[in-house]
Amino acid sequence: MGKGVAAMSTEIELTAAIERIELSAPIEVVADVQGRVENFLRVAKQLKAACEVRIIEYVKANGPYTVGDNVTKTVKAEKKEKPKDLRATVEACMIAANGDLDLFTGLIASDGIKPGAAKRLLGEAFDEHFETTWRDVLVDGKPGLKLVTQNTQFIK
Repeated sequence: MGKGVAAMSTEIELTAAIERIELSAPIEVVADVQGRVENFLRVAKQLKAACEVRIIEYVKANGPYTVGDNVTKTVKAEKKEKPKDLRATVEACMIAANGDLDLFTGLIASDGIKPGAAKRLLGEAFDEHFETTWRDVLVDGKPGLKLVTQNTQFIK
């Protein structure tokens, strides 16, 4: 399948506008092109998300499908765990680490606490402090509940 006429027109128009940015161009021209590109990216991201939702529904109803000779699209479930109450979770982890600062710092991630490390440390108390959610996502690969693409030319 090729690009739609409107998408090609927008791509050609934006490419031409970008190429017209000269070192001597007024800042209004530069800002206008940048704004148009930013808007295009925002809309494209929204369209991709909406498309994936519909494709997930399609695959759940009709099963996985193959694109070309090698790529299979399917659905898998994606798991996400996050602290219910960060302060209470940190406190529980500190207590469970029993003063072992190296063990405790091994729990810290760039966006909070690593769920897998916290689960090993907290054991059964993990569910008291972490919320687990699942969502369907479109991916490449083996069948599941997340849309998956699998390229069979790399599978022996």
